[in-house]
Amino acid sequence: MVYFEVLGQPILVLGSLRRTNDLFDKRSNKYSDRPHFSMAVDHMKFDYGMALFPYGQWWRRHRKTFHQHFNPTQIQKYNGVQIKEARMLLRRLLDSPDEFSHHIHHFTAALIMNVCYGMTIRDTDNPYIFRAQQAAKGFADAVVPGRYLVTTFPAMKYIPGWLPGTGWKKVGQRFAALNQLVSRRPFDYVKEKIAPKAEGTAALSVASALIDTLPAKDSPDREDEETIARNTAAVSYLAGEDTVTTVFLTFFLVMCFYPEVQKKAQVELDQVLSGRLPEFNDRPSLPYINAVILELHRWHPILPSAIPHCMSEEDEYDGYHIPKGTIVMGNSWSILQDPTVYEDPASFMPEMVSVRRSG
Repeated sequence: MVYFEVLGQPILVLGSLRRTNDLFDKRSNKYSDRPHFSMAVDHMKFDYGMALFPYGQWWRRHRKTFHQHFNPTQIQKYNGVQIKEARMLLRRLLDSPDEFSHHIHHFTAALIMNVCYGMTIRDTDNPYIFRAQQAAKGFADAVVPGRYLVTTFPAMKYIPGWLPGTGWKKVGQRFAALNQLVSRRPFDYVKEKIAPKAEGTAALSVASALIDTLPAKDSPDREDEETIARNTAAVSYLAGEDTVTTVFLTFFLVMCFYPEVQKKAQVELDQVLSGRLPEFNDRPSLPYINAVILELHRWHPILPSAIPHCMSEEDEYDGYHIPKGTIVMGNSWSILQDPTVYEDPASFMPEMVSVRRSG
């Protein structure tokens, strides 16, 4: 455990699996809140991001709705979309392999837009994708502890924008306008498609499923439920685009650094597929490929410190006093690189996955 303070804000970093389980799981009633990222929520208007909600009923309602549409049973509905987009990615990689990074970004964005909103994206400069990618970059920047002083000192919002050093206000205004488009425009598009007098051609998507289950327009619950539906669809895209892209790019890096892994994976694919392209029902027959995917997440975790938690009340743990309001971060990088758990953790070793899981 590492404890420090930044401008009076206490921060605790947990560097082992035992510590994170003890606090985040066993004492979740004290450690499930979130710090208030004033820059992200109040100024940039990422107020639809479930990961930034304070722990409470509003968060639970969003989490329940999200789980209803992204649990293992539900996501199988989108297997066909994933297969279709994956094969289009293969064609692009074959035609112009030097642009693999661009192709992966486009594939991920197009896939998630299709799942979330039923939109088929083929052009590489689609405005929906461009806006969402810009929003994702802004979000990643805004939630870094200490990145913006206004997050530490919320009263700074009263400083006039014409004073030197207040450029963050312009950044906030720009992203606030962007987030209005990101969270509302595609959702409204789906609403128009399934409205009684509209075309009625909305494709299968998370947004269309959410809209279909909304209360009647004259219901007192309509406004809240529609807000939850809109936020769920928007955050699904925002959370998925950058993270999935990172996994794909890490995979390409691993294939370059570890050609022996690539050869073993290719041998397994050739034996199982006999020249055809894979389907989802091939996964049980591809244990080495599955191990490669799991090792990708261990070797290079997407969020090395995850989204910070916040203490809702003070606590005593292992002889230490942890004050209320402390930002608590789980260091997934340290956990997944622990030399007492992983032999040679810096190396990419899919062969050890089954051994670790059974151990």
